Amino acid sequence: MSWTGLCDGHGGWGTDMARGILLALHIACGAAGLLLIPVIALREKGTRAHVLTGRAFVYALRGVALTAVGLVLLEPRRLWPFLLVAVFSVGLGETGRLAIRGRIGGGTTRHVGMMGGACIAFVTAVTAVNVPSPFAWIGVVVIGSVLVRVAVRRAAVRRVAVPSSAGPRPADEP
Repeated sequence: MSWTGLCDGHGGWGTDMARGILLALHIACGAAGLLLIPVIALREKGTRAHVLTGRAFVYALRGVALTAVGLVLLEPRRLWPFLLVAVFSVGLGETGRLAIRGRIGGGTTRHVGMMGGACIAFVTAVTAVNVPSPFAWIGVVVIGSVLVRVAVRRAAVRRVAVPSSAGPRPADEP
């Protein structure tokens, strides 16, 4: 079997098994991310609990993106748009992570905006895959954008700082 046969979703040894494993991991990472979103949103910002659940969310985001790349490689003709979504989503999350750590400008407000955008991407992707109407996922984007905008304004007013109780953030961790 040629590489094209293995990767085009039309047969090949192990293609179905690889697709099944990648899809199971993709769903598991996505479910973890979705479950973490309300926990992170409800935690007091800057606390150790918020930082740890935020790290877990970034790992889930990375897992979803990596498995999406694998799925796209198996069925590029059908799934290539998901590669764009994966890159965009992980870019939002990583930008938010770097902003709160002071590695790029914007600090807390950029962190809140970018992480909020990553959350919107998560929920939008699940909605787009499971609800046939584009109005459903457009609604998620509109409502999510309003909620993120409110959160960014609140963060700008509060100028939330990470308390010392959150502990140091090693450079090699999200």
